[in-house]
Amino acid sequence: MASLVGKIDFADNQNVLTVIGGKGGILRMLDEEIKFGARGSSESFFKKMDKAHGKPEPRKGKKITELVTTKGHASWFKVKHFAGIVQYESNGFLEKNKDTLNAAIVTILASSTDPLLKKLFTAKEEVVTETKSSSRKKKGVKSVSSHFRSSLNELMTSIKATETHYIRCIKSNQAKMPGQFDAPYILDQLRTGGVFSAADIRGKGFPFRKSHKDFYLHFRPLTNMIDASLEIIDNENENVFCSKLIDATGTNKKEILVGTSMVLYKASIHLELEELRNACIEKEFQNIDTGSTGNVSINAVKEILVKLHLGKGKDIDGIVGDYAEGDQISFDSFRKLIDSKQV
Repeated sequence: MASLVGKIDFADNQNVLTVIGGKGGILRMLDEEIKFGARGSSESFFKKMDKAHGKPEPRKGKKITELVTTKGHASWFKVKHFAGIVQYESNGFLEKNKDTLNAAIVTILASSTDPLLKKLFTAKEEVVTETKSSSRKKKGVKSVSSHFRSSLNELMTSIKATETHYIRCIKSNQAKMPGQFDAPYILDQLRTGGVFSAADIRGKGFPFRKSHKDFYLHFRPLTNMIDASLEIIDNENENVFCSKLIDATGTNKKEILVGTSMVLYKASIHLELEELRNACIEKEFQNIDTGSTGNVSINAVKEILVKLHLGKGKDIDGIVGDYAEGDQISFDSFRKLIDSKQV
């Protein structure tokens, strides 16, 4: 497949994830600094981070290409994320990373009459572990950055273990008001959210994929374009049908592939085949509907289905009745019947 598709370039965010949360990354260095107790500081963290990852920021007007950039005598650093460059102020980083609440607030919440609040803020028993020498150790408190790394690892585990489907939520305006369409704001979300990148990758590959059987069942109405079609239909040889149909339609074979178990094709081929299928269905319907009424009788539907090589071995009367109005069925209802895959 790789030899047929060729190399597909795409924006890989892994280098940013590594420099932030990987081994020796910014977040791990921040946690290491906390372990020094009173000797640790945000300034010390920044110096170590700058030495390990920082690169001098280019002169004004020049494009930033490095992942992490800093500037002499400054306490901020910039990270080049996929969505854009973000500047972080290192002052107070250590305190924010400790994720500790004021002791008085914790005491008040722990004494709440609300069961949930009481459970959340009541001090948990210290977790201890025994070493080989039988000495006991207290388990360290989790920091903000360690929570983030754990969540990220859990997310990546879930993504790799499942078939993911992403939903991109786009806000029409920053004011969150109805009827307002902020075009530049929406365009920025599409770019930074990776929507355009995903669409570009999808276009370079073979986004439409059907098993031989599903391809055969969906495009059966085009059977009459193939020589010896009745033999193919009778034998239900889906693999042969797929190859014969591609030859008959004259589609670009570089954009549609018949694999060992699936047919893969690009968006242009999808549009081409769907147009042919729609035209074939409409033509057979109009051949019966000579008066152009947009309706045919239920009995006529059986005839159309036979010509489209559909409905074989099915209870047509029972199925068609669900889509008919009286003893007639409209073209729209007929299309719904076919697309329902019941025939």
